[in-house]
Amino acid sequence: MIHYESVNEAKEMTFIDYLKILDKKFTDVMNAVNGENGSDAKIVPTRGDILQNFTLFRNYLSVLTKKYSSDKTKLKFITEYSDKLRKLESVNEQTLNEGVYDPGILKAIFLAGGPGSGKSFAVNQVLGVPENITTGLSSTGLKVVNSDPAFELFLKRKGVNPKSLAGMTQKVFDYYTDRDGSPRDEAKKLRDKMEQIYKTGRIGLVIDGTGHEYGKIATKKKELERMGYDTSMVFVDTDLPKALERNQQRDRVLPEDKVTSSWNDVQANKGKFKSLFGSDFTLINNSETTPNTKAWNELHKSKVKSVMGFVNKPVKNPIGKSWIENQKKIKSLG
Repeated sequence: MIHYESVNEAKEMTFIDYLKILDKKFTDVMNAVNGENGSDAKIVPTRGDILQNFTLFRNYLSVLTKKYSSDKTKLKFITEYSDKLRKLESVNEQTLNEGVYDPGILKAIFLAGGPGSGKSFAVNQVLGVPENITTGLSSTGLKVVNSDPAFELFLKRKGVNPKSLAGMTQKVFDYYTDRDGSPRDEAKKLRDKMEQIYKTGRIGLVIDGTGHEYGKIATKKKELERMGYDTSMVFVDTDLPKALERNQQRDRVLPEDKVTSSWNDVQANKGKFKSLFGSDFTLINNSETTPNTKAWNELHKSKVKSVMGFVNKPVKNPIGKSWIENQKKIKSLG
């Protein structure tokens, strides 16, 4: 258990000191429950452990609120932090309520496919992930980890139509996508926080990405397996002309050179992914246009069956199996 100083001991600290304490303690807790301090899957926090930490954070915020009640600037920041904490606590409580018998527990499916591959449509058919996803849930019960919905929302808050990305100069495009504090950066931070919370309860994951960075996926795969997850990949493949055509039909249209570059990177990684995931690698060739979803499902029914077989099979990972048994024992004790 991580040691924390009492609220009384912190009363004489400066405002900046308080913020450092809050940020460090939140990071400490998240690192501990996700095994980022070299502990891997050995730490299995209970509901009480996690909620106790949230209670401690609220106590610090209460002290801050009283101490700086006359400082509107600081009070505004404290209120925003409190709202963020309340939302995280709500999601965490929901996650902790989900049990070892829920569908997709300790299963992680990586998605790969460049812009315009038709990946959103394909995974909607296979896993029930809404094409215009506004929640983090697929119909299989797996949680979706994807920064794109938040990115589009943050762009709109800046007064930017996502369709206009394709017409931007490189400098303007980078301003919105490739700097600290950009809409893309903020969306990724939000995605990472949600993923951490899901992993706390070993909830099943759909990790949505293009697959253009092999190293990142290989590292995350290893990390999840150390936590007990079984992992697999669904690779949605499309030829370049079709990808460019579909890109123009998307809500978030990208410059053609970006689509081409991403397509080349993803194609270069296809063989590596097949070797990395082995029999748990599913390739869906999505170049062909089908008249309706029924025709698509008929064309790819063997692939759909393969992916759903992975989701529904009992967990194979020994670490995951041990975690499930421990959770069952805890539940049996009431």
